[in-house]
Amino acid sequence: MLKKSILMAFVVGALSASPACCQRDETHRGFWMSFGAGGGWMGSERSATTYFRMGGTPTGQVLFGGQVLHWWQDDDIQHTSVTATFSLYPLYRNSRRQSRFREFFLKGGFGIATAHCHGYDTTGLGINLGTGIDLRMGRNFFVTPNLDYLVDFFRESTHTSLLFSLGLSWH
Repeated sequence: MLKKSILMAFVVGALSASPACCQRDETHRGFWMSFGAGGGWMGSERSATTYFRMGGTPTGQVLFGGQVLHWWQDDDIQHTSVTATFSLYPLYRNSRRQSRFREFFLKGGFGIATAHCHGYDTTGLGINLGTGIDLRMGRNFFVTPNLDYLVDFFRESTHTSLLFSLGLSWH
């Protein structure tokens, strides 16, 4: 009898719990920032990379902000891309299950690209497309692997880069 009462109380409690309380995940709210480092390729050349991003969150699924992404091969070959960027978490609101893939994101942006190559400086348009995933380490703290594809359009040439970085993010 006691087991049935405990079971009944558990079932009634589970069914009467507020769904909003259980389903509200405030992972992406307000100000956010992320920084990291990694490496990549421009054609057959390898490079090191760093980034810094920050912005705001209009909805839990969309993040807007800016990023500075810098990569270099040595002192004579460097690229910097400063872009307005947005990130979209396509699975964030669609899944009620807790899953690491809920924090998967797609991102894109455009802005100014600069290149310094053997004493020659040039400026052009930079476009960034990327993807990544926020791996939760704490309430608002994440380890964020990123994959970025950059296309920099300069007057004389076009440069494409594929960069992998590992960063730390706060939402």
